[in-house]
Amino acid sequence: GFLKGGKPGKTVAIREDIDALPMSEKTDLPYASSVDGVCHSCGHDIHATVLLFCARVLSELRDELNGNVMFLFQPAEERGTGARQLLDCKFYEPVKPDVLVGLHVSPEYQAGSIGLKEGPPNASCDTFYIKVSGKGGHGAHPENCIDPIAISGYIMAQIQTVVSRETMQDAIERISVSCAEAMRGHAEVRWEKGMPPLVNDQNVIAGLRAAAEETIGADHVITVQNPSLGSEDFSFLFPLLAPGAQFRLGSGNDADPNTRHGLHNSKNVFDDSCIAAGTAVLVQYTRNFLK
Repeated sequence: GFLKGGKPGKTVAIREDIDALPMSEKTDLPYASSVDGVCHSCGHDIHATVLLFCARVLSELRDELNGNVMFLFQPAEERGTGARQLLDCKFYEPVKPDVLVGLHVSPEYQAGSIGLKEGPPNASCDTFYIKVSGKGGHGAHPENCIDPIAISGYIMAQIQTVVSRETMQDAIERISVSCAEAMRGHAEVRWEKGMPPLVNDQNVIAGLRAAAEETIGADHVITVQNPSLGSEDFSFLFPLLAPGAQFRLGSGNDADPNTRHGLHNSKNVFDDSCIAAGTAVLVQYTRNFLK
C-alpha cells in the first residue's frame, strides 16, 4: 500500500512479513488456525495486524504528514525468498523509500515493551550440501563395500568441531573431503549464498527509541545486548535501498506460561496486547520522520 501525506516530502517504508509455518497449531485458542498443518507460530499474523493498524491510523493522520508511507506486506520470509521477490518486482519504483522500519515479536520480552539493538541483531544464513559417494555390495562382504552412510556419520561428527575449533568456511569442505577419503569414499561440498546479517542503522534505532519513549514510555524500552543466531530476510532491503532497523516486540507475559514457549513452537500463544505497543511506536516514528 502507498499513502500520500498532506505535503510532499520523504518516504517511510514499514515492512512486515505475513507467511505462516508448515505445522499444526496446538494452542486451543478460539481463533487458532483452521487449516491443518499451517499456523502462525512465528507471530507473522501479529506483524500483519500491526501493519494494517499502522495503515489505518496513519491514513487518519495523512494531512499532518510531510511525505509518504509505504506499507510492505511481504510473503515468504520463512523460505528466505520474500524480500528478494519484493526487489524483483521493483516496489521502490517510482518512489524509493528514505528509511525502512519494522518489528518482530519476541516471546522472551514482556508484552507492551520493545527491544532495540544497534548494529547486527540477527545472523546471516547460508546453506551447504554435502554429497557422499561410496560403493555398494553384499552385506556378507563389507570389505568390498564403501559405505556412504558410515562416512556421512563420521563427517557429521567431525563437523561439530568447526563450531568449537574452526572459524573458516573452508574447514567444512576440508573435513568432509578428508574424512571421506580416509574411508575410501568421496565427498563434494556445495554452498548456497543466503541472506546477509541484519544490521540496524544507529540513527534509525535512535529514532525508534525516541518514538517509543514518547508512546509506551522509557521504562518499556529494553536495550538488547546479544544478537540472535536466527536470520531475517529484511536484511536484503536495508541498507541496500536505505537505512533501516527492525526492533523486537515483546509478546510474552508472566500470567500465561504458554506465551513463553518461543518462536516456531506450535503451542506458543502471543499476547495480542503487544499489537497496540508495536503500532504506537511505528506510527510515532513515522510522524516524527515526516515532520
